[in-house]
Amino acid sequence: MVVPTEACSYPSTGTDGDLFGVLQAMGISISPSRPALVPIFVHGYPYATLAGLSFQHAELSIAGQGTTYKMSGPLLFTHGSFSGPTVLNLSRYAELSGLEMSIQYFPGKSALTLMHDIKQAAVGNKKSVPNFLTETLKLPARFSEVITDRLSLSGTAASLSKDDTARIASLLTSDTFVISGTGGFKEAMATAGGVSLDEVDVRTFESKKYPRMHIIGEALDVDGDTGGYNIQFAFSSGYAAAIFNR
Repeated sequence: MVVPTEACSYPSTGTDGDLFGVLQAMGISISPSRPALVPIFVHGYPYATLAGLSFQHAELSIAGQGTTYKMSGPLLFTHGSFSGPTVLNLSRYAELSGLEMSIQYFPGKSALTLMHDIKQAAVGNKKSVPNFLTETLKLPARFSEVITDRLSLSGTAASLSKDDTARIASLLTSDTFVISGTGGFKEAMATAGGVSLDEVDVRTFESKKYPRMHIIGEALDVDGDTGGYNIQFAFSSGYAAAIFNR
């Protein structure tokens, strides 16, 4: 017998987690299910007009409970949330609202260095601030416009004050928000939680309490990063159970 999956993500397919109740009634330890690989929502999200725009190289960090989690990679803006592989992978650390998430759009570059670069390039530059930011920092034009509005900047690049350049550099190296929540099961690409790994032989995925019953895939308390790792685990654990059962 094989218990292949009873995840709660993609509920439109009929996976609602009901089987976990049956397994729990059989005395099998179950970790509570929760959405995994989901977008992150923040208070005062300012990028609704940039839906579909992405940064291929950004560094995100989430601070909370004495620990800071960091990850670099693609970042995507949606109509109401942050998404993309980096956000999805970090979402497991964003389950408590009130935590802070910070975005560094120029990984490896300090605010002081960026401020110096902006200040030097702005000397005598008569372009509007959004056009200047797009040209000088190679930022997407729509993003430059939103940044300019957020900082209430106007005029030309040459008119930027020292405080203006400091605020631009600070925002672009530490764009900080308070997390309000994460996506639910309808948006989740995977499910965290499930049958505890202590309940199975991890070489064969056979139940320790019920011989010949194998528990595999998302029925187990295993969730990996985005990029095919979860489906690979489902195939690999299924293969291991099949080989053992031959």
